Order: sequence, then C-alpha cells, then structure tokens
Amino acid sequence: MAIKLITDSGCDLPYTFLEENNIDFLEMFVKIDNKEFKDDLGKSFSHKDFFNTMRNGSTPKTSQINSHDFYEIFEKYHNAGYSILYIGLSSGLSGTVGNANFAKNEILEKYKDADITIIDSKSASVGFALCVYIANEMINEGKNKEEIVSFFEKNINRVSHFYTVDDLNYLRRGGRISSTSAVVGSILNIKPILCVDIEGKLVSLFKVKGRKKSIHSLFEMMVKYVESPENQTIFICHADCKEDANTLKVLILEKFKVKDVIITKMGTTIGSHAGPGTLVLSFLGKDRNFIINNSR
Repeated sequence: MAIKLITDSGCDLPYTFLEENNIDFLEMFVKIDNKEFKDDLGKSFSHKDFFNTMRNGSTPKTSQINSHDFYEIFEKYHNAGYSILYIGLSSGLSGTVGNANFAKNEILEKYKDADITIIDSKSASVGFALCVYIANEMINEGKNKEEIVSFFEKNINRVSHFYTVDDLNYLRRGGRISSTSAVVGSILNIKPILCVDIEGKLVSLFKVKGRKKSIHSLFEMMVKYVESPENQTIFICHADCKEDANTLKVLILEKFKVKDVIITKMGTTIGSHAGPGTLVLSFLGKDRNFIINNSR
C-alpha cells in the first residue's frame, strides 16, 4: 500500500518543496488586526509582509488545526487506498497532534481497516522540517511505514534545533520571559540561545551578548553536538533575516562536508511567537537531554 505523507504548516518547509514531493499539508491560522489568514507557507501572504506587520506593532495570534480538518483529509486518502502517515507540530507547543489523534479514532470507528499513523515530531520549524524531509527520503528509498516509524522512535530526540531571537519583546508577549527580563536584556543587547527539549517544549540554554555572537553560538552548538554531518542535510530557517542565515550557512560549509544546507523562511505559525529576526539551525545530533545538561 502506497504511503501518503501529510504534515502541517508548523514545519516551515517551502510550499514548493511539499508540492513537488506530493506531500499534503494542513494550514494553521493566524489572526492579525482582527483579520484571519491561513498559514499557507507564504503562498498568499508573503513572509516579509507578515514580519513587517509585527515590526509595525501588530500582535498576531495563532490557532491550531481542528479535528474536522484532519478527519476530512484522513478519509480522503483512506478512500483513495493509501496508508497515511501524518507528522505534526510538537504536542509540547500545540494541540494539533491531539486533534489529529481524535480524528484518527473517529475514522477508525467508521473504517475499521484504515491505516493511519501519527508521529509527534516533538519539534517545530526546521526541526520539524527535518523530520518531514527524512520521512520523504525514506519513502522515496522504498522504506515501508514500519521502518519509518522505527527510525523516529529511535531518533526523534536526536533532532536538534537551536534558536536565537533578535528582539526579546516577542518572547515577552508570548509569556516566555518576564517584562523585566525583556527590558534589561534589550538594554544590554542580550540574545538567548534556545532549544526544544524531549517534551517538545522551547527552553533557554544560555545567553550571549550581541547578534554576531548569537549567530556564531548556533554554529558552535553544531560543532559540539552534530553526528555524522557528512551524511546529513542541514536546515536553517530565518524570520526575514536572510543575510544572517547565509552567514550561518557559510560557517557550516567552511567546517563541514555535508550533503546540503537548505535555508527556509519562517512562516506565520512559528513566527507569530518568535518574531522577526529569529534564526533556527537544525541537524541530527546527540540526545536532547545530553545537550541540555551539558550546555547550561
């Protein structure tokens, strides 16, 4: 039975990549100034325009994908004869995977033979993108669903992704840091280095002073914790800071011989919480617990 790979817009992959590889994605929603938009990965609302609205003072709010939308897409591909594999945004950051599981159970009540597997990526942005990218490669290599699921069961905590943000006020708005920390940090030009833990939640590792140092710190995390880089495709995501993403790419290519470095643009789902100037680096590395315990 052919596998149908499905994901959602929290992955920050280009919609062109998803279309070219026949990967369906469900769209989350963002509300800006009382207007609701689909996060269609920049197809109808450009990334630059979105981040400019934030720079101009708008505070976007996101909403998760509901179970009805999952039911419809699961039913569609079950009736078309597919084995369904959905990889979703971390349950530590969104209720979307929970809604997918609810829809799956409803489908199974109606279609006893439905073959639906849901993988919680425990990741966001290009950490999540890396999961989808690997699954797609495995499908193209002829791997069956059991082999793909087994890979993620063994390696999900090796999906490393490190973040830095340019403006602490966006983390303050999202409740990630206090108002005092945001004010003091901004005055002192403090930049946090964050990662996603084994529960799929965003946590702070350490802080550095200055943008240049924060970009280099992302690179240093790869130097310390990447495993077998020569066999990997590395992902970088930026929130309207392409020059910084290119700087990070150059650092990586000067140090490592990797298969490829893919730069993507951050969409509205993740960007609403992180803000313009956010930079993310993702690769397969050491276990997340090991990284967190040795980086603080």
